[in-house]
Amino acid sequence: MVITMSEEAPSLTLMVKSVARHLSNPYKTGVYISIPDLVLVARSLDLPIVVRDTREWMIEELMKIAIDYGKLKELVDSLEMLIRGKRRDLEKLLEQYPLAKPLYEEYFDNINKTLEKLEELKKIYVKYYKVHGY
Repeated sequence: MVITMSEEAPSLTLMVKSVARHLSNPYKTGVYISIPDLVLVARSLDLPIVVRDTREWMIEELMKIAIDYGKLKELVDSLEMLIRGKRRDLEKLLEQYPLAKPLYEEYFDNINKTLEKLEELKKIYVKYYKVHGY
């Protein structure tokens, strides 16, 4: 794959910052991604992780490390799986309390938007960066 002059690669750094900011906000994400969640995801991919500062900082650093290790696609897959698992847990809870379902529609919409955002990051990484060995 060759990038032509008319097709400029989006800034991966800016996308990572944007996604990290998004994932660190439970309302925007639709679920809460905890520090222990991040540690488990990192360990499952044999990625080093530093626990300090904010969750936003940790997510951004984990993504940068994944890029360095050539594992951003795998990290995004793991985060998608984590979010889908949390969505399933919420769906099971709402089966027990069906009257509460309308209260959570916005959260499910936000989960779907988050999954789309992660999918977009993965596509751009694979198209412009992974193929070229960056």
